Amino acid sequence: MKCPACNGKGYTDQHSMDDNAHDEAGNCNPGFCPVQEQCPHCQGTGDMPTVSEVKALRDEVIALRKQVEKQRWISVKERLPEGDKLVIVKLENLKIPIRAFHAEPKGSEGSCEDEISIYDEEADCYWLPEGWYECNQYEEVNWLVHDNVTHWQPLPAPPAIEGETGA
Repeated sequence: MKCPACNGKGYTDQHSMDDNAHDEAGNCNPGFCPVQEQCPHCQGTGDMPTVSEVKALRDEVIALRKQVEKQRWISVKERLPEGDKLVIVKLENLKIPIRAFHAEPKGSEGSCEDEISIYDEEADCYWLPEGWYECNQYEEVNWLVHDNVTHWQPLPAPPAIEGETGA
């Protein structure tokens, strides 16, 4: 469909016609007119996008916004991650982020072997007290974080490795 703003020319020429950079009809000669500007509506193509092209671009923008949202640092004042979900956290007094999870009240099971878990007689189990816990890959102990957590973000997806399938 022809762009209605530039009439399909791909450029705007809203100026006086007293120079030699124009044809007999008064249109700008592309590349010669010093004040010619690319049409902002069609980006110089002269055509308007179809409805399906606009929908595809909208879907792409939505997907990019979701990707950016996943990668941004989220203030703990804004919201906390889902319970027991591993995330990266920024501590108030530490420059390097750490991997941790947030335990909600009666949301993360503890152990009778650690010194901080709280026994619940009704449920006959131990719960971790509410708070942030550093999660180490090769230790079975998750250490309570004593510094203030200011921000968090989801862990990035692992890289795709040829020959492996998702779990």
